[in-house]
Amino acid sequence: MVTATNGEEALRILEARAQDFDLVISDVVLPKLGGPDLYREARERGLTPRFLFASGYAARQALGDLGSEPGVRFLRKPWTLEELRSAIRETLAA
Repeated sequence: MVTATNGEEALRILEARAQDFDLVISDVVLPKLGGPDLYREARERGLTPRFLFASGYAARQALGDLGSEPGVRFLRKPWTLEELRSAIRETLAA
């Protein structure tokens, strides 16, 4: 597992180690570069890991049309560990 303190750092890590990531778990609201913008920037740079977003907001409110993108899933806060496990399995299987 690799962690980042903000969206810009996450993007730098993804660019440097793209082959190491099948899944990015991200909050929707992040300092410097929010989760949806992190996803868009990653895609613009040809990076293709799947994304699992978490937020206390409703999916449509938090992600807009991004929620219908292939390889993108949403998990509403608060979540249980079993809900997280299930969301990870579903995201990776998509």
